[in-house]
Amino acid sequence: MTLRATPAVRFAAALATLVAGCGGAPAEAPPARAATIARAEAPRSHDAASAPIRRVVETFRTSILRKDKASFVDLFLDKTVPWIAVVGDETLARQRAEVPDSSKIDTSDNYMAFIDWVCSTNDTIEEKLSGLAIETDGDVASVIFDYSFHKGAQLSNWGKESWQLVRTDRGWKIASVVYSRTKSLPAAR
Repeated sequence: MTLRATPAVRFAAALATLVAGCGGAPAEAPPARAATIARAEAPRSHDAASAPIRRVVETFRTSILRKDKASFVDLFLDKTVPWIAVVGDETLARQRAEVPDSSKIDTSDNYMAFIDWVCSTNDTIEEKLSGLAIETDGDVASVIFDYSFHKGAQLSNWGKESWQLVRTDRGWKIASVVYSRTKSLPAAR
């Protein structure tokens, strides 16, 4: 007996393939690839696709260090880019001891307020990055890294930072910033 390829039969075959892929060895393993997903119309290597994104990350870092507001602001898609901090549990407990209604999610800041603060302080400000990972298809990208934020010689806070970027006619732009924030304990007096 031969089954006709009715919509129900095609659906059942697709579902069986999907279930096999989720529950054990996939029906057909995807090809091995670097973190970058190659675009079908113009395959490129991970290094070539991620190089302009790495330049955005480096410009972000150096514009803070140099207090270069114009370069920093130019990295962002527009004025509505989300800038979200997720406060670490220990940091939140310390904050709530002083301000009981402190929130775990802090959306009170934005990139303009941040760079204005950086430029207004006499202290050296530096965000140090490590463990940079980039995922891109050439039009959208995700960037994630560990960071430590320093004010003068003092470690202020640290955590993990994640950006979403989009490739525009003006190059790669940051479309969102989300980061975890664990604050250092105040220095002993």
